[in-house]
Amino acid sequence: MVTAQKYVRPKQQPLTRSFAVITDLQTWKHCQQELTAYQQMLGEEQLPTYIIYKEWKKPEEVKTPTKWSVLRTIRLWLQKRLSPQ
Repeated sequence: MVTAQKYVRPKQQPLTRSFAVITDLQTWKHCQQELTAYQQMLGEEQLPTYIIYKEWKKPEEVKTPTKWSVLRTIRLWLQKRLSPQ
């Protein structure tokens, strides 16, 4: 069974840069408040941050480009937003 990664969007709109925290599902479940606080702190420093989590089967999955559909979507959205109309 293939499952997609989940993500928490930043409250701020990324304009020129953003950051991603990548974690596994167990860490997310146990540290959700801390990760969200970290996301908020980075946002206050003008660094919109996505939190991406999933029950990864092996570490190599994180490195596999096909697993990065969320990041590709973010990048395409930023390119569209920043391109001259």
